[in-house]
Amino acid sequence: MLKNNNYPVYGWNVVDQLYVNDVYDTNVELHSHTFWEISITKKGEYINHFKTGDILFSPYTLAIIRPKDVHYINIAGTDAEYCDFYIKDEDMMVAVLVASIDYQEEIKKDVR
Repeated sequence: MLKNNNYPVYGWNVVDQLYVNDVYDTNVELHSHTFWEISITKKGEYINHFKTGDILFSPYTLAIIRPKDVHYINIAGTDAEYCDFYIKDEDMMVAVLVASIDYQEEIKKDVR
């Protein structure tokens, strides 16, 4: 784990080479990561705080969090469960290429 601007930067060593992580009722510290994260909310609500604003995640929310996005999570008072999928950059680019060639440049834009 690297330290950058007083927050940790998670790499593959932190996720222990696992590609999927089920999370239950856990607040998560301010951090960023070197990989893409696709998060799917299964139940409950939680708030994902980004530099660009707060987003309330509720059941069936699907979010794509880019490498280097700085964020943290607060559980919103209900039992929450979500699943994170960790994806390497090259795998994400292949996935978007399948969906749309134009979209590949769009998701690389720096809006942090």
